[in-house]
Amino acid sequence: MSHAICRWHWVSTVLVCLWMLGAVSPSLARVTPDRSEPRFVNVDHQDFSSRLVSDIGFIEDPSGRWGIEDIVHQPASAFSYTSRDTLQFGYSESAYWLRLDIRNQLRQPTTLTLQVRYPLLDYVDFFHLDEDGVVDHQMAGDHRPLEVRQYPVKDYLYRLEMDPQQVKTLFIRVQSTSSLSLPIYLSTETGLVAFNNKAEWLDGGYYGIAFAMMMYNLLLTLVVRERIYLEYVACVILQVGFIASLNGYSGQLFPGNLFIADKGVYFCSTAMAVAFIQFTRSFLQTRQELPRLDRFLRYYMWLPVVSLGVEMFVPPTIAAKINVSLVMLTVLILFPLALYRYLTGFRAASYFVFGQGMFLSSVIFTSLSSLNLVPLYYLAPLAMKVGSAAELMLFSMSLAGRINELKRSHFDMLRKQEVAEAESKVNEHHLAEMGQVNQQLEQALQVRSKFLANMSHEIRTPMNGILGMLELIDTPDMDAVHRNYIDIARRSGKTLLDLINDVLDLSKIESGKLELEQKPFSLRELTQDLCSLYSQQVKNKHLTIKVVVDAAVPDHIVGDRTRLWQVLTNLLSNAIKFTQRGGVILKLQMEYDEGQRILFKVMDTGIGIAAEKHETIFDSFQQADGTTTREYGGTGLGLSISRKLVTLMGGSLLLDSTPGKGSVFSFSIPCMIAEDDQINGIETPAKYMATDLSSYRVLVVEDNEVNQKVALGILKKLGVKHVHLAGNGLDAIQFLSRETVDIIFMDVQMPVMDGYDATRHIRNFEQMKTIPIVAMTANALDGDRELCLAAGMNDYLSKPVKLELVRQVLIRNLNVPQNLDLDSAASNRF
Repeated sequence: MSHAICRWHWVSTVLVCLWMLGAVSPSLARVTPDRSEPRFVNVDHQDFSSRLVSDIGFIEDPSGRWGIEDIVHQPASAFSYTSRDTLQFGYSESAYWLRLDIRNQLRQPTTLTLQVRYPLLDYVDFFHLDEDGVVDHQMAGDHRPLEVRQYPVKDYLYRLEMDPQQVKTLFIRVQSTSSLSLPIYLSTETGLVAFNNKAEWLDGGYYGIAFAMMMYNLLLTLVVRERIYLEYVACVILQVGFIASLNGYSGQLFPGNLFIADKGVYFCSTAMAVAFIQFTRSFLQTRQELPRLDRFLRYYMWLPVVSLGVEMFVPPTIAAKINVSLVMLTVLILFPLALYRYLTGFRAASYFVFGQGMFLSSVIFTSLSSLNLVPLYYLAPLAMKVGSAAELMLFSMSLAGRINELKRSHFDMLRKQEVAEAESKVNEHHLAEMGQVNQQLEQALQVRSKFLANMSHEIRTPMNGILGMLELIDTPDMDAVHRNYIDIARRSGKTLLDLINDVLDLSKIESGKLELEQKPFSLRELTQDLCSLYSQQVKNKHLTIKVVVDAAVPDHIVGDRTRLWQVLTNLLSNAIKFTQRGGVILKLQMEYDEGQRILFKVMDTGIGIAAEKHETIFDSFQQADGTTTREYGGTGLGLSISRKLVTLMGGSLLLDSTPGKGSVFSFSIPCMIAEDDQINGIETPAKYMATDLSSYRVLVVEDNEVNQKVALGILKKLGVKHVHLAGNGLDAIQFLSRETVDIIFMDVQMPVMDGYDATRHIRNFEQMKTIPIVAMTANALDGDRELCLAAGMNDYLSKPVKLELVRQVLIRNLNVPQNLDLDSAASNRF
C-alpha cells in the first residue's frame, strides 16, 4: 500500500516538473510555422460553422508596438500557418497578428460572425479594410470595459456583411498575460444559433447540476446540522465561481470593474483551494486518523493565501503561472491522501477518490493544453466542466455514503446502549421498573423512526426537483453527449433513493413493522417481467439469462408479489454483476417435504464466494471483502434485506458457492394456490396512449419553488394548458373561492396550512361537484398513503414523481377518454 502511494508521489513529481518546464520554456508552447500562400475560408452553405486553425495566418510582434498600417502592407507570404490541430502560442509577452481571408460562395448576401471563444485574453482587436481603404476597428478583451465591445457578451465577436462571391480579409491583434489560446470560430447566423444552443445546453447542464448539488446539501445542512455539508456548499459555490471566471462571466456580472474581471479567477481559485483542503480534512477525518498529515494541511492552507498576495504584485504572466501551479499542486496533494484513506479501510472515500480523480484529470489536461503540450486546448472548457460536475456529484454521493456509515455506527451504538441499560436495570431494580425501561426503548425507536422519516422527506423533496428537471430536459432530439450527462445525474439520484429505501426497509424489518400482503398474482408473469427487466443488461455483458419453471408449479398463487420481486431482483442483480462470462438461471420447482412449497434458485457462473464468507455477506452493510466493494460497488444491504424478507415469508435464504465456479442462492416459501374467483379479480394494468388533456384546469398546491417548476413542467409536457399554483393550503382555498378547477395536486407538509387541513376544508365547503384531490408528497413511509386518503384525498403520488405516473393519475381521476395499448399492459406493471 505504501508502495502505491510512493509511486503516485513519483508520478505527481513528474507532472509538476513537466508543468514547470513548460511554464519556463514558452518555446514548447508555440505552433510550428509554415509559410505559404494565403488560405481562404470558403463559406458554402447557410448553416456554416467551423473552428479555424490552419486557415489563419499569423505574425509575431515581439515589441507589441506594430499597428494596422504595419500589417496591412505585409505580403500574404509574410504570414505563417500551422499544421497543428489548435492555434496556441502558450504564455508569451509578444503580440500576435492574425490574418483571415474569407470567400462567400453563397448566391446571396450573408452575415458572418467571428468568435474568439477564450474570454481571458487581455486585448483583442478586430480590423477590416473596406474597398475605399477605411479601417473598421473594434476593440475587446477582459482588460477593457464591457461598453467598448460591439457585443457585450463573454466571447469576443465581430460581424461581417458579405455579398455573393465577395472576398474579404480580416486582421486580428491579440495580446495577453494568460495563455494565448485562440479557439476561433466562423459562423453564419444559422450556424451561430446552432453552435450557441449547444454551448448554452452545456453551460445550463453544468450550472444546473452545481445548483442542485448546492441546494440539496444546503437542505441537509439544515436537517443534519453538521458543518461538513456547509463546507461542501462553500466548495460548490467557489468552484462554480472559478469555472464562471474561466468562462468570462465575471466581466458580465461586474461590468466596468476591470480588477474583478482580471483578478477574479485568482481569488476564486485560491479560495476554492482553501475550501477543498478544509472539506478534505473534515471528510477524511485527518485530525483523528492522520494527525501529522492534518498538521501539514493546516500549514499548507496558508500557501494559497500567500500566493494570492504575491499574484497581486508580480507581473501578470508570472501570476497566471503561479495560479495554475497552485491549483495543480493542491489537487496532486489531496488525491493521494484520499486514495490512502480509502486503501486503509475508509470505505466512504470511494466516491471521493473518483471525484478527485475526475477533477485532477481535467486540471492536468487543461494545464498541459495551456502549454500546448497537449494540442487540444479548445476542449479544455468542456473538460473542466465535466471534471467539475463529476467531482461535485461524486462528492455529494460520498457525503451520502458518510451518512450511511454514521447511521450504521449510530444504530449499533444505540442498540448496544439500549441492551446495556436494559440489563443494568434488570439487575438493579424491581420488575415494576422494567416498564420504564421498555418505555425508554420505545422512545428511542420512535426517535430513530422519526429521524428516518425526516431524512426520507428531506432527501425526496430536492431529489424530486433534480430527477423531475432531468426528465423534463430529456428530449428525443438531444445529442448523445448531453443524454449521457443526464443519464449520469439520473443514475446518481436513483442510487441515493435506493439507498434511502434500503435503509427504511431495514429499519422497518428490524422494528417488526413490515407486514406482508396476501394477494393473488401470476408467477409466470412475474418471471417474464424479470427476464425482460434484465435482458438488455445481460446482452450488454454478452451473457445469457434463462428462466426455468417446472410444470408442477402453479400459475397463480397468493402472497406478496412486491416483496418477492424485491428478493429476486436483488439476487439476479448480484448474479449478473458478479458474472463476466456464461449466464444466469432462475429456476422454480415444487417441494413436498413440509407441505406444498415453491423452491426458487438463482444460479450463476460468476466469481463465486469463499466458504468463510457465506454467512457474513448476509450481514447489513457487508460484502465479501473490500476488493468486492471497490470493484463492483454496492452498500451491502441487498442480501441482508433479502434474507430477512424470505424469513418473513416463511423460508430461509441459503447459499452454495465455490470461488471461480459460480454461486447458487435458493429459498423455498409456502405455496398458497389462488382460487378461481381470486384469479378473476386480478387487474391487468393498461398503458395509456394519446390522451388529450389540454382542456382541463389543474391546481398545484406546493410550497417548494423547484417542485412547483417540476410539476408545472410535467403537466405542460403532458399537454395541460391551464395550470395554477398555490404556495400553501390557505392560498389554495382562497383561489378555489374565486376559480374552479378539475383536479388538485396537493403537497402535505406546507407552511401556514398543510395538505391534510386544506383537503378537509375543501371537502367541507365544496358544492355539488367533488374535486379530485391527489396527494403529491415526499411522505413515502408505510401509512402515509392511508393518512392522505383518510383526510379526503382521492389518490396518492410519492416524490420523486414520474411523468407517466402523473398521466395515469390524471386519466384515472378525470375519467379522460383514451386509447389503451393492451398488448404492452404487462410491461407497464413496474
